[in-house]
Parts: sequence; structure tokens; C-alpha cells
Amino acid sequence: MINANFRKLVLGRAVGNAGDSIYMIAMNWFILQLTNSALWIGIMNVATVLPGVLLFLFGDSIDRHSKRRLLVAVEFSQLVIVVILIGLVALHIKLPGIYVGLVFVAALFGSLAYPIQDTLVPLLVEPDQLVQAQADMSIAYKGTDYVFNALSGFLISLCSVLGVLIMDAATFVVTVATFRRIKLAEPRQQHTREKSLYLNQILVSKLSALISCCVY
Repeated sequence: MINANFRKLVLGRAVGNAGDSIYMIAMNWFILQLTNSALWIGIMNVATVLPGVLLFLFGDSIDRHSKRRLLVAVEFSQLVIVVILIGLVALHIKLPGIYVGLVFVAALFGSLAYPIQDTLVPLLVEPDQLVQAQADMSIAYKGTDYVFNALSGFLISLCSVLGVLIMDAATFVVTVATFRRIKLAEPRQQHTREKSLYLNQILVSKLSALISCCVY
């Protein structure tokens, strides 16, 4: 791996993606059990996809603030939401709208993590290492998605939805702790046109990928 700080970014992303995959599938399964309704499953899936369309609203804020702090904040926010979900499931609350709303907010924070990380990579590696760095990040993104999407059903049958959510909370604790250990000197504000264009390109690429997934 390229350097220690970049290794922490990749490790945190891999563990965070595992958490994303686990709780998304767990909550879909839970909503199906709770409502026995295909409509609610559809609403839940809209709640997980829609935040990706809204990323353009946050481009300027991402550009102007510390990437490391933002990354820690969005992962910690997901941890808080998962803890709330654990409490609701444990208390047998049977209001699907609450779960869908919380999943929407968690998915929004999760979606924000991707452009933040993509803008952080050039600050952690040398220009001639960017291609390798993006390849490593792609493995962290997609590899854990494939593995934990496949394992989530098995984990739910083995541990129950509540047990899986508790495991999920643990992954976000690890992710937050890992991202906090990244050492990076950042300017307080970044207003340069080049950085803004770079961020906009990232957001556009993410939106295009999202639309492609929805279409196909």
C-alpha cells in the first residue's frame, strides 16, 4: 500500500462499506418481515438510492471544509443512526415510516462519504500514485460490497436482524477510529477553481453511475 495514511483510508472504507452493505440488507429484510408489503420494500429502496441524487447540494461545503473531519463526522453520524435503529428494533417499534426515514438519513451520510474520500485521495498520495490509489479504493468500495452483500443473508439467519445491526454498529466504530488516525495538514478553506472543478467532476461521475444502476 502507498503510505500509512492512505492505508488507513482504504481500511476505513473497506470496513465502512461492510457496514453499509450489512445494514441496508438487514433493514430491507426487517421491513419485509414487519409489513409483508412489496410497496414498503420499494419505498425503502428509494430511500437508499435517493440520497445519491442529492449529492450536488453538498459540493461547496465539502470543498470548503476539512475532508478528514467531514469523513469522521459522516461515519459517526451513521453510527448514531444505527444505534437508534438497534434501540427501535429491540423495543419492537412497528412503525415502518420511522425506519425508512432513518435509513434515508443514514444513506445520505453514507453517500457523502464517497466524494469526500475521492477528494481526500489526492491529498494523501503523490500525483504519480493516483492511478494505483484509485484502483486500491475501487477494491475497497466494490470488494466489500460483493462479499458482504453475499454474507448478509447468512448473518441475518444466524444472528437475527438485531444481532446484525449490533455487528454493523461495531464496523462503524472501527471506521470512525481508523479515519480519526489519518494525519493530514489541510488548509482551513479551499476555494480554488481547480479543486471545485475536480469535486464537481466527482459528483457528476457518481450521479451518472447511480443513474446507470437505476436504469439497468
